[in-house]
Amino acid sequence: MTSVRVGYLVALPALSGIAWAPAFPVLVLSAAVFGVAMFLPFAAQVTLAQDYLPNRPGTASGLSLGLAMAAGGLCSPAFGRLADTSGLPAVFYALLAVFVVPVVMAIRLPERTWKVPDAPAPAPALVEAAHPHEAR
Repeated sequence: MTSVRVGYLVALPALSGIAWAPAFPVLVLSAAVFGVAMFLPFAAQVTLAQDYLPNRPGTASGLSLGLAMAAGGLCSPAFGRLADTSGLPAVFYALLAVFVVPVVMAIRLPERTWKVPDAPAPAPALVEAAHPHEAR
């Protein structure tokens, strides 16, 4: 959960840096930080999805990755239209406003708890074979 939260919390100001970059070097640095921050929680998100669907790890992986890609693909025409009508900065402002929602959701995710199954008791024959001097 820490990598998800840190990734999103670092990505938010980096996306702000892209939207309000006063100079090209700030834009490049913000874009690099944003890319790293968005890649940071990648594996944890897939693992988290597999925890939510423990009997279907393939489905969980497909949903977490496929849904993200599909949502981006479905929204890209709207962002393209916004860029055509209002300019590229408006797109980054809109992305920034939309990105606040997953950041808040990531912060509110509950901590994962590890469930350790109880160890089964060894079979009596194995106990006697392991400790022959105690069996007599």
